[in-house]
Amino acid sequence: MKKWYKNILSLLFAAVLLMTLPLAAFAANAYNTNDGTDPANPLSDTTKFTFTKHYTLVGAASGQSPAEDFTVTFTPYAVANTPASAGITVATMPAIATATLSAAAGAATGDITAEITLPTYSNIGDYWYQVAETAGSTAGVTYDSNQYYLHVQVVHESDSSTNLLRLVTLHTKAPNADGTPNTTGDSKNDGITNTYSNGTLAVKKVVSGNLGDKTKEYQATVEFTYTSADSANCPVKSTIQYTDGTAKTIATTDWAYASGAWKATAALTLSDNETVTFTNLPYGVAYTVTETDYSADGYTHTFAFASDDSGSDTVTAEGGTWSNAKATGTIADDADELTITNEKTSEIDVGVLVENAPFFGIFALAAAGLFVLLISKRRKMTDR
Repeated sequence: MKKWYKNILSLLFAAVLLMTLPLAAFAANAYNTNDGTDPANPLSDTTKFTFTKHYTLVGAASGQSPAEDFTVTFTPYAVANTPASAGITVATMPAIATATLSAAAGAATGDITAEITLPTYSNIGDYWYQVAETAGSTAGVTYDSNQYYLHVQVVHESDSSTNLLRLVTLHTKAPNADGTPNTTGDSKNDGITNTYSNGTLAVKKVVSGNLGDKTKEYQATVEFTYTSADSANCPVKSTIQYTDGTAKTIATTDWAYASGAWKATAALTLSDNETVTFTNLPYGVAYTVTETDYSADGYTHTFAFASDDSGSDTVTAEGGTWSNAKATGTIADDADELTITNEKTSEIDVGVLVENAPFFGIFALAAAGLFVLLISKRRKMTDR
């Protein structure tokens, strides 16, 4: 009976051991952190690794990021623990080619990846590369200005092998002088982050006053401006959309360079209680809204912006004569809302019409004569 129990326990122990070995191997292979001496956890050579760009959308959820090519460089930074006889320096380290990560239009809602091929290394050691993104100038895109450090650790496959393996990790801090990772504030990373920030501009028409024509169509103009020193390549690559009667767009080709800035114009036709909304405007795009002069028709007009919960709008409305009245602002959050009010009012005349005055005069005289006649007759009757 005891022997039977011992056999059962032995079988259970063996089963548990077999189940834990693959799990240990998987966990070790995730980062290649073992020293290669355990046959159950062999190291694997890294010929290529996946570099990831996290591309996120900021501001209006309807935004569509423009197509963009992001460039990432790997610059030799430090080398340590190589054989002295090899004479390897930073200048003679194997090079890693520049990577280009291409984002399609609207890609700022996920990750973009590129396969990076590692060079061949002839000697063991710790090879470090500084990783940086080349900053671009696309309107609304924020580039990652942080420095990262790629660690390629070249080791023997095992203590008894001359085969070399490449192990790769990406760090947020520069290494120590001895080639080991910096443990102060360092963390392993899988890539870099970019954002595309956009907002909307809504222009609404309100007609007020007892003589305001609510069926009339009023003309307004919106001029968009983006400051740039590059006069050859428009940095506004986003397609801006709006509907004014029909669906319309402002493409990159619609912008023109003048006086240190790229500019695009949209002409609007608005009637009472109608709104035109421009979407996918990159952060940093400024705008000026003006309206056709209707003062000769007896109208006055005012500009007013809706209150902004974030308080980040830098919008102002300028008054005065109709010719210099305008509203200006810069896209800095998800939505700007402008209302243009046209008012035409006249006082309601409730007095006596001039044309009726003679008739009222005759009526008054007749009434007075009748009154005198009645009084006279009454006196005569009294005297009798």
